[in-house]
Formats: sequence, C-alpha cells, structure tokens
Amino acid sequence: MRRRTGLGGVGAIQKQKQAESKYKEKSAEIAQQQLTKLSEQMEVFREKLQEFAIKHKKDIRKDPEFRRAFQMMCANVGVDPLHSSTNFWTKMLGVGDIYYELAVQVVEICMALNHRTGGVMDIGELYQRLLRSRKASSKSDADISVDDVERAIEKMAILGNGIQLIKCRSTSIVQSTSSELNLDQNEVIKLAQELEGRVTAPVLCEKLNWSATKAERALNDLTMEGVVWVDEPGPGRPGSSTAYWFPGLFKVASR
Repeated sequence: MRRRTGLGGVGAIQKQKQAESKYKEKSAEIAQQQLTKLSEQMEVFREKLQEFAIKHKKDIRKDPEFRRAFQMMCANVGVDPLHSSTNFWTKMLGVGDIYYELAVQVVEICMALNHRTGGVMDIGELYQRLLRSRKASSKSDADISVDDVERAIEKMAILGNGIQLIKCRSTSIVQSTSSELNLDQNEVIKLAQELEGRVTAPVLCEKLNWSATKAERALNDLTMEGVVWVDEPGPGRPGSSTAYWFPGLFKVASR
C-alpha cells in the first residue's frame, strides 16, 4: 500500500517555506538599513573632510607631505581632489592647479631633453630639474615632492599624451618616447636602471631568463626607437658583447 503524506507534514513544509521567505525579506531589509547607515556615515565623513580641507587649505597647497597625507585620506572615502576642475576640492583648494602646472612643466622638460635622454629619464632627475625650473620662473609658491610629480604624470597618462611612469623597485622612470614601449622593452629599462644604465644581450638572458633571440629583438627595437646608445666592442676587446647605454639613466647613476 502507498503511504500518503499527512496534512501535518504538508503544513510543516508550508510553514518552513514561509519562515524562509520571511528570513530572506528580513535579511534584505537589514542589509538595506546597514547600507543606508554606511552611506550616511560616509557623507558625514566627506563633510568633515571638507571642513578639514578648508581649515588646512594653506598647508595642503604648500606642504607636499601634508598634501600627500590629505590625498590618502580622500582616497579612503572615494574622493578625488583632482577629478574635475569644477568640483569643490579644486575650487576651494586649487589642488588641481598645482598638478596642472606640474603636468605642463613635466611635458616641457621631457620634450626639451628627449634628444639626450632618448625619452627615458629617472624620476629623480626630472624632479631636480622641476625644482630648478620652478625656482627660476617663480611660477608657483607651492613646494612639490616626487609624489606630486608622479601624481601629475599618472593623471596625464590617462589622457594618453605619451608620458608614462615605469615603476621600478626603488624608484620610477619617466617614459616620454614618441611611441609606446612594450612589456619586454620596459623590462630592459627596469634592469638597466639597476645596472647604472648599461645592459648587454647576455646580461638580459642571465637576469631575465630570456632567449638570445628575445634579448636581441628587444635591444634592436630600443635602438630603432633611439632610446639607447650602442657601444660596439673595439678591436682591443675580443669576445666582448655589444653594450647598450640608456643616456637618461647612466648620468643619474654616476652622480
């Protein structure tokens, strides 16, 4: 004989489904309440951040370390003081003006030195040249840091103007070549920075675990781009490898 489910069993299943439905509704309600509360807290924090910015406007504009810490505070709540020239932050603080000025000066210096650097320069050299240029022209009363220079370049890179940062272990390299470098070429540049601006094909094979073909191709491409100087071994150096120098890096290393 077939055993039929009793009415009590059906009722229990229905009650369980109703309980699960109410649990889901309550969970969604609690989640929405928490989200609303969090949004309100973030809005209050943004308002406090604005009050802080107004109070310390002078320090934010003139002190690069204070400005860096302030920008980190902004990032934590999703505020970008450089996002728009019409928003509160740039209107009230003029922070955007600082980076706009820097961006223009970075472009001027990079373009003026490209014939010597090949479009590759250590951020430290660019920073020192910016300091001298700003001091000579008195374009701004705001002190700047390397962090400010990197932020200005990163903002420009979004616009695709050809100037970008290559991050190394302990520093950054500014790339302002006429065409964008590929990943292999960037790896060569990073290694050259560590080796005082000089690399060879055998060194690339050893340090980067590359094949000879890959190393030669990357070096030839950089030579064609005018980024490196080629130092062919002379008659008195039998067995020596061709050296490739990055003029925008070895002068920094020799200081």
